[in-house]
Amino acid sequence: GKSTLAARLASELGGVVLSKDVVRSALFPQPVLDYSAAQDDVAMSAVFAAARLLLTSDPSRVVILDGRTFSKASQVDALFALGRQVRQEPVLIECVCDPGVAARRLEADALVGQHPAKNRDAALHAR
Repeated sequence: GKSTLAARLASELGGVVLSKDVVRSALFPQPVLDYSAAQDDVAMSAVFAAARLLLTSDPSRVVILDGRTFSKASQVDALFALGRQVRQEPVLIECVCDPGVAARRLEADALVGQHPAKNRDAALHAR
């Protein structure tokens, strides 16, 4: 749901989406892609660098960061540090989904195989 919401918001607001999953798969192609926390952190560093550049060059631009749940204090702290660097207050949107709906969506995504994060499954969602 996060990526769907991000794309919809970007469309409505005339913004851009910077996706951790897309960046990670570009930086770490198969066979080195392992979905580790280390690879996620490198991908988010690249996403933050791109956001910093975009927002510095055009402060009115809408930039939506997608792909990290920001469920850890250190991740939220990093986001707000980025906001201070570009002199903009980040807006966090909490996405909540019924576990059964999430499981069905994840199963459907896995069958189609279009999502760049191939490690997405019900167990990952539950964690």
